[in-house]
Amino acid sequence: MRNIIICLTLILISTGAMGAPKKFKCPAVPEQEAVAVKKAGRFFTAGEKLALKGQYNRSMQRYLCSLKMKAHPNTMFNIAQVAKLSDDKTPILKLLNRFREQNPEHAAVPEISRLIAKMEAGDYESINPELTSPARDSSSPAESAPIATLPNIEENESLTPEPTPTSPPNRLRKMKIFGIIAIAGGAAFTGVGIGFAAGSATAKNNGLAATQYSDYTFYENQHKGFAAVSVISFIVGVAGITTGTILLMKRKKRMAQSSESASQSFILTPTGMQINF
Repeated sequence: MRNIIICLTLILISTGAMGAPKKFKCPAVPEQEAVAVKKAGRFFTAGEKLALKGQYNRSMQRYLCSLKMKAHPNTMFNIAQVAKLSDDKTPILKLLNRFREQNPEHAAVPEISRLIAKMEAGDYESINPELTSPARDSSSPAESAPIATLPNIEENESLTPEPTPTSPPNRLRKMKIFGIIAIAGGAAFTGVGIGFAAGSATAKNNGLAATQYSDYTFYENQHKGFAAVSVISFIVGVAGITTGTILLMKRKKRMAQSSESASQSFILTPTGMQINF
């Protein structure tokens, strides 16, 4: 019974540690300009994906981090649009104020301050009034201002965003195979652990029923050895099952994101942006 309790505790600890949500934290700006620009592109793309899914608070975190790495009009435009589209303005205002406090010398602080002032005044309609949607047919329904696409920063022409959710079929297939193998292997080790746990309990009972000290010593050593193998097997089994489950869940998520991305015909880049930092 004690061994079973130990194994269950280890399972809860391992699954809890692997499943705990990670709080987003923007890293420091790299000293090398090229590295900073590359990071800006990656955070911009992450913010774009979250904004398109309506996760505006998380999107704002990524956009502000991209802005911190490298100021660009497209980034500032999207920050304003996310602030405008978000239903809950309080966390958005907190993020903007925190950016201004932590980066007082940043080139975008004046524009951030103007955005904060408009939000605090409740003047959301005047946010980026000159940035409107491209011309559309009068019969088409009105659309909100689009999210700008990845900025083309001349300082680093090789700038590329993080891999899109649309993973190649081979990668998704490998994730599925490795996930299934990990779960199967984990299940096998768990079964071995159960077998050794049963053997350990049997050896302990035989030791208690032994009439000679030599027999008691033999069964006691057998009990301890089986218990140790049982615990190790359970740990390896839980790790395998957890890893396989995570791989399959990531694969499912990427497939869903791929389908969602395919449904997006295109993302328009607003024209005539004149945001002065």
